[in-house]
Amino acid sequence: MAQTTRALRKTGRPVVLVPVQLPLHEAHIELICAARSLPRAVVVAAVIDEQTLMGNGADKMTVAVIADQDRARLEQAGCELVYVPSMDELFPSGFRTTVTAGELGACLEGAVQPGYFDKYLTAVAKLINQSHCSDVVIGEKKYQHLLLVQQMVTDLSWEITVHSVPVIRRRDGVAVSRAEKQLSPEQRETAIALSAALTAGAHAGPQGPEKVKETAQMVLESVPGIDIDYLEITDCWLNPITAVTGDHTEARLIAAVRIGDTRLVDNVGVICEDLTARQEKEIVQAALNAAGLDSELSEQEYRELKSLKRKVDEIRSARHHRDSDTDNR
Repeated sequence: MAQTTRALRKTGRPVVLVPVQLPLHEAHIELICAARSLPRAVVVAAVIDEQTLMGNGADKMTVAVIADQDRARLEQAGCELVYVPSMDELFPSGFRTTVTAGELGACLEGAVQPGYFDKYLTAVAKLINQSHCSDVVIGEKKYQHLLLVQQMVTDLSWEITVHSVPVIRRRDGVAVSRAEKQLSPEQRETAIALSAALTAGAHAGPQGPEKVKETAQMVLESVPGIDIDYLEITDCWLNPITAVTGDHTEARLIAAVRIGDTRLVDNVGVICEDLTARQEKEIVQAALNAAGLDSELSEQEYRELKSLKRKVDEIRSARHHRDSDTDNR
């Protein structure tokens, strides 16, 4: 791969890397489509997870057939280069040198699978080095993976742009994934509750982060057959949030659940608002409307009114303390 991508760069064609893990599914094809929208040569590194495949009942011959079939699909998707290594081929000497994920890799999935993200980042780092890429495309379905790659690129001062692709969903809302295909028809009906819970939680954003989590949890707990591994409302970098700073806060609602032997992970972006601030703004708007000022209150005007209110409160408090001191004398 390194020789081919080096030759591509010499012709003036930067490389965009799409790292995926086989078996292939529709969401991977969407990542490639997103990569093809960039003026870059598309290189797909499709790592074969033989251990997982064989753990699910596949033998070495079946794994080889899957790899060949997926390679053909990737070539048909319009990639300039398809690289399909096994983990043993990628790391012939094992994980002697690794990238450490740090605190960001210790929460959520990292808490469930300790050490997993160190191996993941090391694999991605090696693929980045081998491909000589200028861009990397990662799906938001694996949101924690996306953040960790961005963190690694930033911390190591690599001149690489990380592009995210929104979660690809079926018509019923279930996120496309390898695990999703392992569900029975009955389990699939149950799985719809996961995306429904996240959607319901996102709609509760105007009521604050606690209400977001409470709403999503209520939906999940109302459906038999779902065991919750975790359900968290965090900021965009997975830090816990319990309050809104400013008028609103961009957040992420992330969940992992088990349905039978299948584990599903999903997430959705949420805009959390300060319910008290919103109610205050509505009261101010109503007062302005009553005074004949019907135009909608702008954010700048609202901030100025809040600043004025703080000054009034400060003056009131100062006078109260001054009057109290006078009475005490």
